[in-house]
Amino acid sequence: MTVSVLFELIAAGHLVLACLCMRWLARTGNKLLIIPMLLCLALLYDNAVIGAGRVIGAGEVLELVSVPRFAVHAVLTPLLIVWARAAADRAGVAWAGSRPAVATTWVLTVCSIGLALVNDVAGLSLQAQQWAGTLRYSNIPTPDSEALPVIITGVFVLVIGVGIWIRRRYSPLMITASIMTVAASLAASSPLLGNLGELILAAGLVGTAHWLARLPQTPPVPAGPITRLARRLGWIAFPLLIATSTIPTTEASTGNDLLAVAQAVYQVLLIIHAQLGITIYGLPPRGNRLRRFHTGFGYANIPLLAAGQLSALFSTTTGLAEFCTQALLITITAHVGIGTVFALRRKRSGPGLAITTQRGRSHPLPVTPH
Repeated sequence: MTVSVLFELIAAGHLVLACLCMRWLARTGNKLLIIPMLLCLALLYDNAVIGAGRVIGAGEVLELVSVPRFAVHAVLTPLLIVWARAAADRAGVAWAGSRPAVATTWVLTVCSIGLALVNDVAGLSLQAQQWAGTLRYSNIPTPDSEALPVIITGVFVLVIGVGIWIRRRYSPLMITASIMTVAASLAASSPLLGNLGELILAAGLVGTAHWLARLPQTPPVPAGPITRLARRLGWIAFPLLIATSTIPTTEASTGNDLLAVAQAVYQVLLIIHAQLGITIYGLPPRGNRLRRFHTGFGYANIPLLAAGQLSALFSTTTGLAEFCTQALLITITAHVGIGTVFALRRKRSGPGLAITTQRGRSHPLPVTPH
């Protein structure tokens, strides 16, 4: 089986998802299905063109049919930001229906679409590329900021996925967005894995939109499981960060791929860990002085992570990216060190340890965080 056939199978998967969206949309009128349906149709076209590239052959025809791949991606991918906020609002996530949330999502969406149009439409420069027996046209040279709209969209959808899980105990969107983030880290060396990640995310989007139409009245996740999950994710992310920050990049593509996957995994874990922490401890954080100090170090990791990843996209700011990575390693080390103190305290005090508030009184964790 050639790789071209695998791309066609991915296209068939998007066709199935698009048909499901059309069927459910006609039956229920659920408008949340519209953007996932359009995205599935766009990805159907994208994978079909890549799969047929070898048969069509390099030339004007393949170049012409490749142009819509970039134009549609530039518009539809950032629209997932608007879709994700609407999904969170439908799920009952408290902040998603606020005016600042609506304004922020539209600003992010418009800026992402504008940047994508500049990179992949106005600045489109197609050149034929071969990979594993497939033939496709790519935008070469790749603009430094080409990945920025995708990163913004992916992080926002992941954050919304975590919020919906906390509020409604529904995890498929969070899981599929996490898988897509990891798959995207391999897209440069293996486009097939990147496109497979898109199919998995599309399934999560379609399934979430259909689930929200029924919206069973499930209670929020209790604070106890949220706290335990946040701790476990933090302990897993820490060694991955050390590995990606200290192990030198090798010349072998396999070594680079492993580091890229490890980096993507710890980024996902840190984003989820931070969001769970904000849910439990608040913003600004509650608790005694040591608790606030510990949580504050944890919160500082997110802007450092964002600054490091964004500056790494541009060749002129690689020094800043390295500085942010090292600063992130220091802040997380301090965060983990204080967390070890709390872990020892919990071990001595038993499982019923409560948070200490700013007033110095202890109380159980909230039971309806969202």
